[in-house]
Amino acid sequence: MDWWFSFLPQKLLPKIETKNEFYITDLIGLQAIDESGKKLDWKLKDVQDNPAHPILVFVKENGEEILIPFLQVFVGDLDLEKNTIVLIQPEIWNEI
Repeated sequence: MDWWFSFLPQKLLPKIETKNEFYITDLIGLQAIDESGKKLDWKLKDVQDNPAHPILVFVKENGEEILIPFLQVFVGDLDLEKNTIVLIQPEIWNEI
């Protein structure tokens, strides 16, 4: 999966035509699930720019923030219709 980032007002951007394309702002509010589809108590709050790669900022129901690199090794499928984002081995982020 290739990820592209642009920094324009969304109203100036072309409409997304395929399931594999999205704008970063479309990801805010996604519900995190694990690889088996189990719902986690995390929602995507923000995507921060970083020179190496974007950082996903999740917030747990208790208000705790978890930062996860937006890399395929940590992030699986995104489903905007179901409003979900798959996290690979999310338990490792509870230990950090």
